[in-house]
Amino acid sequence: AVHSVQGELSFAAWHRLAVSLTQRLAAQFGDLSGERIALWLTNDEAITHVAAVQAVLNVGGMVVSLDDRHTVNEAQRIFSEAEPRVLMLGFQVAERLGDQGLAELNCPDRGGMAGPWDAVIVPLNPKGMTATPEPWRADSTSAVSWDRMVATLDDYALIAYTSGSTGAPKGAVWTQSAICQYAERVANATYAVPRGGQALCASDVLHSPIPVYTAASLIENIYPALYAGCPLVFEGRRFDPEQSLLRMARFGTTVYNGGPPHYAMMCAVEQGQQTPAVQLLVSGGSAITADLYRRMCKRWPQAAIANWYGLNESGTGQTVNHGADLARHPTAIGRPLPPTELRVVDDSG
Repeated sequence: AVHSVQGELSFAAWHRLAVSLTQRLAAQFGDLSGERIALWLTNDEAITHVAAVQAVLNVGGMVVSLDDRHTVNEAQRIFSEAEPRVLMLGFQVAERLGDQGLAELNCPDRGGMAGPWDAVIVPLNPKGMTATPEPWRADSTSAVSWDRMVATLDDYALIAYTSGSTGAPKGAVWTQSAICQYAERVANATYAVPRGGQALCASDVLHSPIPVYTAASLIENIYPALYAGCPLVFEGRRFDPEQSLLRMARFGTTVYNGGPPHYAMMCAVEQGQQTPAVQLLVSGGSAITADLYRRMCKRWPQAAIANWYGLNESGTGQTVNHGADLARHPTAIGRPLPPTELRVVDDSG
């Protein structure tokens, strides 16, 4: 199911790992329905992250992912707004913050973490830690079930902080049904339309350098891959274009989901590593320039190229530009994907 710097994970192991963490959360905190649970992890800890996301959904909580580069002040601003009851803090973030930063957050020092894949579950209230933190290892699994709660379609599942292009980042709220709908939509439309209607399926390999803390990672990568039953390849904490090309060849990537900077850096790498399995290169976050489009066509002549546009508030991939449209006007946002409807209005509506 998952290939990452941290290791590999089968679908069965992903389930067992998520159940292990679900049990820990339920035993330590009781009913977490509707509670916010903050995840502060890096791409290197992708296995821990995918298990943590599923565990939050299992207990009916809301995922609040933090940028692994956030300062203490930036994290505290999100804490004051979202008021998470629990923080799951990864080793690498704890190492970066150091003892002083952890003290400012009222978190424990790193002595409770035995290794680089450890995380600490920290109980929080708006003023900081309120109970003894508990370490959790990414290799701790259990086959014991928990008292399952069943979420409704309208239950909140995710608070996705926007990039802040129109001011301070804002928390856009997603429901359980929205995550499910977008798993279907991305697999059957966003990744399908640009390659002639071929939906994401078990024979694909989805590969992405998008940071795990973004909503895009969850709704374009994690759950579409789970829905389709295909492997998901994560990049590491900081993007390395040469390593990404090597992974594309090693894992037989068929669909690569990145942003213009990722493709620009890979195109700058001397041609050497061949990636013939790639069928689709999807880009988002900003427009593809005409020059980058030409370089991508030269680097991957066999692959379809597409650029999507969307809002964090309503889901990514509302529109997709691909094929002749993209060749003619690379900076356009493209045409709407069903069921999106667009209307162009003037200032008077």
